[in-house]
Amino acid sequence: MKAIQYLINSVLPEDIRDYTRTYDTKSINELQSLIAEKYPDRYRDIMDKLMDIARKSVYYSGQTLKLSDFKPPFDKEAALEEMHKEVQFLRRNIKDENKKNKAIMEVYERYATKLEKDTLNAAKEKHNNLYNSVSSGARGSPFQLKALITTPALYTDYKGRTIPFFVKKSFGEGLSIPEYLASTYGTRASTIAIKKSTAKFGGWGKSLFRPVANMMITSKKDLSNNGIDLDIDDSSLYGRVLARPAGGFAEGTIVDRDVLNSLKTKGVKTVIVHSPIATVSPEGISAEAFGLDYNKRLPRIGEFHAGIAAATSVSEPAIQGGLCLHQDTEVMLWSQQFKKIKDLKPGEKVISISKDGKSLVPEEIISVIDQNIRNVYEVIFSVDDIEYSVVCTRQHRFKIYGELKDLPVQEIFDSNLCLDVRGDPAKITQIRYVGLQHCFDIEISGDTHLFVLKNGLLSHNSSKHEAGGFKGKKRTFSGFNYINQFFESPEHYKSRAPLAESDGRVERITPAPQGGTYIVVNGIEHYADPDSQIEVKEGQEVEQGDQLSDGLVDLEDVIRLRGLGEGRRVFVETGKQLLDDSNAPAHKRNLEVLARGIVDKVEITDPDGLGDYLPGDIVSYNALEASYVPDKDAKKVKINDKNVNLKGKYLQAPVLHYTIGTKLTNKMLDHIKRTGITDELYVSDKEPGFSPVYVRLREVPNKGNTDFLERANAPYQAKNYVESAVRGYKTNIKDNIDPFVRMSMPDFAENVDKTGRF
Repeated sequence: MKAIQYLINSVLPEDIRDYTRTYDTKSINELQSLIAEKYPDRYRDIMDKLMDIARKSVYYSGQTLKLSDFKPPFDKEAALEEMHKEVQFLRRNIKDENKKNKAIMEVYERYATKLEKDTLNAAKEKHNNLYNSVSSGARGSPFQLKALITTPALYTDYKGRTIPFFVKKSFGEGLSIPEYLASTYGTRASTIAIKKSTAKFGGWGKSLFRPVANMMITSKKDLSNNGIDLDIDDSSLYGRVLARPAGGFAEGTIVDRDVLNSLKTKGVKTVIVHSPIATVSPEGISAEAFGLDYNKRLPRIGEFHAGIAAATSVSEPAIQGGLCLHQDTEVMLWSQQFKKIKDLKPGEKVISISKDGKSLVPEEIISVIDQNIRNVYEVIFSVDDIEYSVVCTRQHRFKIYGELKDLPVQEIFDSNLCLDVRGDPAKITQIRYVGLQHCFDIEISGDTHLFVLKNGLLSHNSSKHEAGGFKGKKRTFSGFNYINQFFESPEHYKSRAPLAESDGRVERITPAPQGGTYIVVNGIEHYADPDSQIEVKEGQEVEQGDQLSDGLVDLEDVIRLRGLGEGRRVFVETGKQLLDDSNAPAHKRNLEVLARGIVDKVEITDPDGLGDYLPGDIVSYNALEASYVPDKDAKKVKINDKNVNLKGKYLQAPVLHYTIGTKLTNKMLDHIKRTGITDELYVSDKEPGFSPVYVRLREVPNKGNTDFLERANAPYQAKNYVESAVRGYKTNIKDNIDPFVRMSMPDFAENVDKTGRF
């Protein structure tokens, strides 16, 4: 270890060298972050040298497993004999069968935990090579190590219940037939659960890839000074490229840590940066629109597939994660009763903590969220030598002792921090992988989002975030069902928020006969479901597209009423809110890449001057925008010109994220002015010869796509083949940037580094 420390420190800047550092997964990640923060310009060079050290170390030293590594590192038999005596005593002295079985199971579970702890300690002392693999984070878990060299101890059945049969052999020794059979119940159930859960999640994940399959880096510079405005404290601002000057920095400046600190010092509140949803490019996106890549530099043409990277980054956490607890976890109600989390109901009150952290208060349950099957861990807490057990996902959060904040299980464990249990410090002593289990989460109304489990642990519910003005005041939407609902946008779904169909005054708000509420604007009835929180009042003036109640917006409504650009913004903001609330956080820029590919269709209404189209054709807005010629009656008008009323006019050239054809409202104009833009706006009294439409996620690769090979790789293949034949669709192999088309060609990727095309 000392040799490795000296080698690693030899390539590190002097001020971050540490000869006591232990190199496990967590410390390596921390070191990488430290290098990126302090030496962003040298990051790639330093990481290359570290990788070279790692490769050479593995090549010259290696690691060999010995037969002794598979033997129990301590006297396992003595521990098993002690357990056997305790069990025999219980069998002789307890007559009631239920009590006897329960007592025996408690002994089994206690010894299972003890054996895992003893295995880890003994393996560490004997420098067991398998232990090194687990402790470093390279491979394996403490439970797997125990099963391999000591004993798996206990298994669960197909319902997740512990089987009352203690396994005494390890995998290294070989299981007996009864021991092996005991392992098959839970294994079979887990395999089936994986297939059932991943089918639904995986299908959604795959549907994200096709619309962005062509999102390569195809140019270096962005062709416009359009972009999105970001708050100076927005976490996604780092690594972006300025689309307009700000704080003395010119357009094209990369917002690194020095620039960011300078902008904050100068009091800059918002900046306009390039973005995938605002770039003007018929194919792919520009390097400036994407910003710094994972190597801390602007990606080169053709070397980085932004679309695939974005789809992967967004879908994987949603498929894998969740702030959730095992379905049988008991929660403490304000009535001092206990109830399993799966059996809780909206409206019930749980014990929470006040905002100042000084007292316990009742908080109402807003919703109970079924998180389906998740990989879970058993977390053992110790308070005054009394152990508590919680089964939850590794990402689940608990309150830190002495502080009004919470951290995920793994972070607390690694930091050796304490948790708050009835005012006493509790310590995580052990984490072991349990397997796939059915999990739940709850939403509560309090500001701290903390509730109390039966054992007294302060636990965290799904986090709440505000986003884009489309967030409900009282309801929070999280979990896969809501994520899928928003991205797929079916024609009808529960919790849909009504948007005002026109400008006007809220004339009345009345109960609906079927339950829920009617909100009447300009004589048009808008329906809000029974659980909705109404966000307007009678007599209030609203604009077309304003949200009238809380709930989940329909992208189709937003695009129809506010335009394609606003649809892209809502896609990003609401999508991020949903993913964050579901503990599957996504970088805003990745969602912008997805928005560019998914929210991209317009319907031709008047093809005159637009190209070889027919009325009713569905085409790509990105392609149309690049060649669009403004209407002959279009005028350039200063946004601050008081002699011209811009409300109700149609954009003939994009500005910020607003797209061509957007019907300007007062709120849009106020937003543009607040960003400091004083440019002339290109506007017309007439709507352009196309109107924005929203195409359902799974249909995006087909609608408006005249490339038969691309369509052949999309959903609904039979339909696509027939339509391609009837319409005579062709494929342009030479200029095609879709990898699914080009991978079969002999010259695949021949010029990708120069053109961005495959």
